[in-house]
Amino acid sequence: IAEPGMTKIEKLAEVFEEMGVTTALVDLDDTLVDTHAVYLYRMERAVRIMAGEDGAEALHQAWLARITENRSRFHVNPQVLYQSFAEVTGEFTDDEARGQAIEEIRCIYEEDTPPVFPGVDAFLRDLRQAGLKVCVVTHASPEWTAKKLSTNNLASLVDQVYCIDIDGPKDDDAWAGVYEREGVTVNQVIVVGDSIVSDVWPNLNLGLPADRIVRVTSKFKFGSQEVPEFVLQADGVSVALESFLN
Repeated sequence: IAEPGMTKIEKLAEVFEEMGVTTALVDLDDTLVDTHAVYLYRMERAVRIMAGEDGAEALHQAWLARITENRSRFHVNPQVLYQSFAEVTGEFTDDEARGQAIEEIRCIYEEDTPPVFPGVDAFLRDLRQAGLKVCVVTHASPEWTAKKLSTNNLASLVDQVYCIDIDGPKDDDAWAGVYEREGVTVNQVIVVGDSIVSDVWPNLNLGLPADRIVRVTSKFKFGSQEVPEFVLQADGVSVALESFLN
C-alpha cells in the first residue's frame, strides 16, 4: 500500500512490483501518435479530388466500407487503401484527378508524420522511471514505424520495438510471438492500446488479466467497440497510468 507523501513514480513502482510487472507493451498508432488524423486528412482530400464537394462524402463512405471488406486480404498493407480506392472509383474517367488522388494516399506513408498525442513523453518516462521496460508493439512496417518514432522524438523513450507483419493480422498469434521474443509471460506485463480487436481481445485470449490492459479512447473505429468487462479505460495515455493508482 502506497505511503502518504510518496511521489507518483514511487507509487507506480510499488504497484508494479507488487503485481510482478516488468514490461509495458504499448501500441503506437492512435495510442501514442494520431495516425487517424493523417489518414482522415489525406482521404478526404482524395475523395474531393475525384468526386468534388457534392460527391465526396458518399465516395468516402464507400471507400471505408470497401477497406473493411478488403482487410481480410490486405490487413494493414498500404495496398488496402490503393486497391479499395480503385474498386470504388472505377466509374471515374479523369486520369489526371485519379493521379492526384493517388498522390494523396502516397503522402500518408511517405510524406506525413502523425503528430504525437499530448502527454506521451511523460507517459513513457513515467513507465521507465517506475522500473518497466517499454516495448512498442505496432502493426506497421519497420520503416514507417522508425519514421514516426524518430520524427516525434520518441525513439529514445522506447526500449524495444516489435513490428507485426502488415500482411497478417495483429491477433493472438502475433501477440504470442511478441511475448516469446521478449521472454515474458502474461504475469509480467501491462498492455496499453486503442484497438479492441487488435490490442485488447488478443491479450485477453492469451490469459492477460483484464485489469492489466488499458484501452485508450480512439477516433479510429474498426470492428467491435464494446470494451470487455474489467478492462481499464482512459481518455488518452496522459491519464492511462492513473488506472493503476486508483
